[in-house]
Amino acid sequence: MTVACAIPAPPPLRSLYLFAACLAVYFCLPENASARDLIYAFPLLFIAESLASGRADLHRGAAFIGLCFLALWLPLSLPNGSVGVHEALFVAASLLVLTLHFETPHRFPIALLIAGGGVALVTWLRSAAGLFAGFDLLRSAQTAGESSLGLALPLVAIHAWASGRRRVFLVSLLLSVLMFKRIALLALAIVIVLEVLQSGRFPRLGAVLRAALIAAVFLCGLNSTLVYEHLSALAQSLFGLSLSPDEVSSGRYFATLLFQDWLGAHASIFSSLVGHGPGFSTRFLTESADLAQKHFPLLHNDILRLHSDYGFVGLVGAFWAFQRMARAAPAARGIATYTALIFLTDNVLTYFYYWVIAIALLRVPDEDPRSA
Repeated sequence: MTVACAIPAPPPLRSLYLFAACLAVYFCLPENASARDLIYAFPLLFIAESLASGRADLHRGAAFIGLCFLALWLPLSLPNGSVGVHEALFVAASLLVLTLHFETPHRFPIALLIAGGGVALVTWLRSAAGLFAGFDLLRSAQTAGESSLGLALPLVAIHAWASGRRRVFLVSLLLSVLMFKRIALLALAIVIVLEVLQSGRFPRLGAVLRAALIAAVFLCGLNSTLVYEHLSALAQSLFGLSLSPDEVSSGRYFATLLFQDWLGAHASIFSSLVGHGPGFSTRFLTESADLAQKHFPLLHNDILRLHSDYGFVGLVGAFWAFQRMARAAPAARGIATYTALIFLTDNVLTYFYYWVIAIALLRVPDEDPRSA
């Protein structure tokens, strides 16, 4: 009889608790505060703790991707100025966390809820009742919370649902509703429906629908202007509403159309393969004279952003990663589906804290595995 030699699990990364605590401070700082950049030092803290524990192992596949990114896309970010370098460093920091081999403390989701609960509650109170209107700290918390925390909290709900932690799920769901990020709530609802199908009586149907949904999201992201035009036409034919594509898209249609026209006119084999480098889409929107009056600094379409900044290689790589995760364990496939959906309307590609939360939740050990 042979005994398999199992690789011992690394010790829990306790500095993730500090990361969760710092998130609350991060969201309460003004968006232009230089202290917010300190959050990007956490990969170094994670490395230091791993070295101190004597288990600084690396995931070889993730390390290879990280090296390719540094060798290829970091140099391509330089022509895009400080915006490009910053976005490249944000992505590199996320890849560094992915490369580290660590285990997440089992109570980390609860720490996230505690850290995010206060920010979410203050944001809801201020938006619903107009309280503390003159308090700059709370005003900045609302801005940061709506753009970031409202997208990250549903990750905790997805993990809690998949692991059978119903009380954690309900609390995270409540906080997500308080933040009221519409695309996040819609994506969360879709993930739960798919998981009920796939974990219940229709596993094959759930798996097929999930894979088809991710493919459809990428297709819509690459052709978002056509989607907005069709939605405008449907609003007119079904409800008699005269809404332009720009109104349907909350002002995104014109900027996206302008950007896609530029990409088509300046396409080359090299740019089609590897893109124009990190930060290109942001630089284009910032410098475009046609958008000077619109104040549209971000693309709000991470799929098109992948195509423009990272080319065919980056786009196909992301699609492959999402589809691979969609065939994995419930937590992984739920997070993959949710992230693909919000890629369609948001900018989480360079949200470092979003990826730290997602990676950490995927590495929470199963204490008491239960069916979702």
